[in-house]
Amino acid sequence: MKITVQSSKSIKPSYYSSGGSALSAAAAIPLTVFDKVNYDLYISGINFFRPPSPPNAVLAAGLARALAEYREWAGRLGFDAAGRRAILLNDTGARFVEATADAVSLDAVMPIKPSPAILKLHPSGGDGADNELPRPAAAGDLVSKPLAFAAELVSRAVARVDEGYFRSFVDFASSGAVEEEGLVPAADAAETVYSPDVEVDSLLHAPFCDMDFGGGPPFFFMPSYLPVEGSVFIVRSFAGDRSVDAYVPLFGRDMETFNRCCYSLEMVDARL
Repeated sequence: MKITVQSSKSIKPSYYSSGGSALSAAAAIPLTVFDKVNYDLYISGINFFRPPSPPNAVLAAGLARALAEYREWAGRLGFDAAGRRAILLNDTGARFVEATADAVSLDAVMPIKPSPAILKLHPSGGDGADNELPRPAAAGDLVSKPLAFAAELVSRAVARVDEGYFRSFVDFASSGAVEEEGLVPAADAAETVYSPDVEVDSLLHAPFCDMDFGGGPPFFFMPSYLPVEGSVFIVRSFAGDRSVDAYVPLFGRDMETFNRCCYSLEMVDARL
């Protein structure tokens, strides 16, 4: 598929159309402790809108109004007056690129609907006869036991990451121990391969289906390409059936192994 860029420009906040007024250019939002333990990375997504698509001028005007409400998206990373890393609310703007693609069917480049093979997967993962509550499990248990076993493991792990967990993290990061002990973030921007591990990012609560720049909400959203092997993104399905979609970037050589351990369409107790 050939992509041709027609124009590229910076869109600045439109305070007049939003009913607001520009704030001081010196305003800044300090990075949180969660920001500081990670590295800087651009994350993009792709939204698909139903025809007739609104004119690009309408999208640009809608973006300008949105930037007036969410100024951080039009700002830049820098340092505030106290020397802390922060998002500078300087209204520099967001990049707006107009591009065209050669004639190609959307169905030919991405799966809008799940294939019949995927729909054959049984959500129960088993008959419910095995109700043993899991302890830390071996790989063999995950493969041999019903899906409910793995689901319980995940549910218990998520439950442990509660408000107390995050408060403890914030308290430690704000105690001065990081500076005193010379601690540095463990996240490494050069680490682009997680195998044999995976990193799962849940976007289930992000309201992508409600985003509207003036021509109506999108009918489909998907993460864009991220060159990090094993970085999994889970998003709400636009099918409207309360299902989820998982995007799993892997090396081509690992796809067959992933298919075997992720699910089995031939078995009644298809497992994730």
